[in-house]
Amino acid sequence: MQVYDYIVIGAGYGGLIAADLLCQQSKSVLVLEAHSELGGCASNFYRSAKGFSFDVGATTISGFDEPKSFGKALNKLGLKRQAQKYLKKLDIGMKVYYKDEIINRYSDPELWLAENNRVFADEKIINLWRWIFKIEKQAWQALDMNEALMPNDFFGFMKMIFNKNFFTNFQHLNLMPLLFSSFQKTLADFNVTNSDFVNFVDQQLLITAQNSYKQTPTLSAVMGLNYPQEVYYPLGSINQIANLIADDMLKHNGKLLTRTKVENIEKNNGLYSVYDNQGALYRAKALVANLPIWSLEKILNINSAKKKISNITQEFNNAWGAFTVYFAFKARLNLQTNYLQIHANKEISNCKTHLEHNGSIFVTLSEDNDRSPSGWTSVTISTHTHAQQWFDFSAENYKEQKQKTQDEILELLFTTIPELRNCEKTAFMSGTPKTFYKYTNRENGFVGGIKHDINKPIIFMPQQKFSSQEDIFLVGDTSFPGQGIAAVSYSALSFAQKQ
Repeated sequence: MQVYDYIVIGAGYGGLIAADLLCQQSKSVLVLEAHSELGGCASNFYRSAKGFSFDVGATTISGFDEPKSFGKALNKLGLKRQAQKYLKKLDIGMKVYYKDEIINRYSDPELWLAENNRVFADEKIINLWRWIFKIEKQAWQALDMNEALMPNDFFGFMKMIFNKNFFTNFQHLNLMPLLFSSFQKTLADFNVTNSDFVNFVDQQLLITAQNSYKQTPTLSAVMGLNYPQEVYYPLGSINQIANLIADDMLKHNGKLLTRTKVENIEKNNGLYSVYDNQGALYRAKALVANLPIWSLEKILNINSAKKKISNITQEFNNAWGAFTVYFAFKARLNLQTNYLQIHANKEISNCKTHLEHNGSIFVTLSEDNDRSPSGWTSVTISTHTHAQQWFDFSAENYKEQKQKTQDEILELLFTTIPELRNCEKTAFMSGTPKTFYKYTNRENGFVGGIKHDINKPIIFMPQQKFSSQEDIFLVGDTSFPGQGIAAVSYSALSFAQKQ
């Protein structure tokens, strides 16, 4: 039986990038993926005989412009130019429907400042955005110089500090306090009190940081609030680049097995034994888990490592779930973007996220003649929900509440964009955290990773090598704060840098 240098469990973007980087270091690598499609939650699925394709969730492509991590990873793999053909950069990263306003999130900084001036008419907000632009650029420069930002132990931490960029890093010391102060304090420091702007910010941060402005560390908030400045629409499907990375990995002698769900991990005679749902055994010297920490805990049966990961999951014992709605419509809309955020005018059933306001929905619209037959548009709508409630409902109540939540979300969309109410529509579906658990194997249906939280800043996040006794590594959205392809790409770069 072949013994691999590494087995990578999960073919999300973090796992695929890590696997290809290892293969290019001449390591023998096997990737095991439970599903037929690659990309994890940043994937798509097909429904109906007409051939509609839907994004699984509210995932956008950002971090492609270097020195940001997704573009940097693709450049290291020699794939950036090939990946470019699958992407369309948007001049308007998203439209935000708030009360009676339509706020265009322009990619051009000056246009975005002018839009803020039009909507909020507050010079203090303009000054805040100029500061955000500066700090976000600096943060990406710091990450670019410090790929191994997530050290495995004290010696790794010292190596990170005393690296070749030791003196250059001093210019980034001003970022450190921003890890330990909330964005609420930053708003106060800039004397920003406009309640409409605060609500706008709060809903943006729920998408990117998975938390409210009161709890989100300022540095996380800065990077999350400015991400719509660089948004790409993925042509064909969101997992096109995942397939490109996988193909490159195979060219470098990596191996990939889909429809192979890992159900048990043991250690025998110094090697890791990985068993799939058919009882097949695979062996390796080291493991890379592109799994949420809660899912890894369930399948890991190595006593010392089990205890360590259990301690982590107890400390980070909660995350958001998603309620998603899918359908297709036949109509022409001139929205100038593929992404919408719509603030709810009343609370959506089963989707309470804030005490102060009613939450929002995030809408993904396919490009014309892309992912659907001519004249049709595929739609994915996502909003936050508390995951556990969907597992507690009785079967009858689950069905009833699912339909009720779907109807309210669609009513919000049709009220906001009246052209959709009476046009031809088809392929209605919806998903809950139970659905995500079934189809993505994410424990409890948690999505979006660990919340950015001022009480648990980055230095206290789960370490990639969470057990000093074992060669088991974490990549993906619970190993680096921040959901999205940019964050999981950084987790893969950080892991590969330390091998």
